[in-house]
Amino acid sequence: MALHFLKADVVFPVTSQPIQEGILVVDDCGKIHEVIDPFIQKEKYQNILSREDLHTISGALVPGFINAHCHLELSHLKGKISMGTGLPEFLRAVTKIRQADHDEIQQAMADAVDEMKSEGIVAVGDISNGADSLEIKSANDFKWHTFIEVFDLHPDFADERFIKAKALELDFINKGLSASIVPHANYTVSSKLASLIIKHAMQSNGNLSVHNQETPSEDLFFLEGTGQLSDFLYATGKYDYFKPSGKSAIHAFLSSIAEMQQILLVHNTFTTAEDVRFSLKHFRKLYWCLCPKANLYIENEAPPLRLLLDAGARVVIGTDSLSSNDRLSVIDELRLLNRQNPDITFSDLLHLATIVPAQFFGWENELGSFDTGKTPGVIQLIDNSGGQFKKANTLNVAKRHF
Repeated sequence: MALHFLKADVVFPVTSQPIQEGILVVDDCGKIHEVIDPFIQKEKYQNILSREDLHTISGALVPGFINAHCHLELSHLKGKISMGTGLPEFLRAVTKIRQADHDEIQQAMADAVDEMKSEGIVAVGDISNGADSLEIKSANDFKWHTFIEVFDLHPDFADERFIKAKALELDFINKGLSASIVPHANYTVSSKLASLIIKHAMQSNGNLSVHNQETPSEDLFFLEGTGQLSDFLYATGKYDYFKPSGKSAIHAFLSSIAEMQQILLVHNTFTTAEDVRFSLKHFRKLYWCLCPKANLYIENEAPPLRLLLDAGARVVIGTDSLSSNDRLSVIDELRLLNRQNPDITFSDLLHLATIVPAQFFGWENELGSFDTGKTPGVIQLIDNSGGQFKKANTLNVAKRHF
């Protein structure tokens, strides 16, 4: 099997320090054989420089990105929901307009997958409410984990909703796809439905995911039963049984979760320092997903990245859906986080889109870094200006002739 020698301005192995003028050695199947540092492996480096098949690349080389939170099924809603409405109005709009022609939905999803590929994404944690994405996922060479998302506000329908979710989970698994059943949010499932989902996750060792503290009125709803989100939920006519817990949204949710359950908390836009301290003290397998462009799109707020990192939280990156974003690009999300947090280096931000989500999904033996034996994808970041990488380009080493 042929080896390819790729020299770049900088190579980011992720699990070790960036290497200026480094050389990445990769085979036809994309397997990493070695990363060569010119300051440590001087003789080997000089020998490779004289090879006729050395391929010099402008910019940086990084492992493929992992999009930890996406709603592929909503791709046909791109540009159809106004920015800055706040979450309750956004949810109302999605509920009202998400139904569409089957072919339109399929084409929008196919276009979205193509866009993610072109942006250097190699794996996705995707929310699904039905089977619309099943065929495109089974026919695609991405690595997928599908969160089968369930919601119903009335406890009388909990068993019915859960049985349907289990059947859908099995459909994905029978196609060779990883899947688990999750609640949409703490406020969109009855306590009975939440219990069924959590018990199933514990029995099947399935990853949980939940939308968390995406709007200020979410905490208000759990603390007092008031606010814009409360008004939206009570307008459904199915919330008469709810009683405020007097706790913040994250406290209310985690109080029903086993300490060792692995959970992805998504958005966290309005999570406080006290919430973070409580969560990290009592729960060992929490991961915090930030979708900065969607946060701006819906609530015009930046997520608390610095707060989370300073507390030692494990943070990952998602794009959310095209109903709340103009593109599905992890590099765009990283660039926005860099502008919002200029003191955090690109090298540190890169961990949030590679090795940390790989660990959450159990993909760390294949993806997330340029460690020997992995096949993480090789991504070229070009047009670097002051640390701001503007474009990602997937290098398909199995097909590209150097």
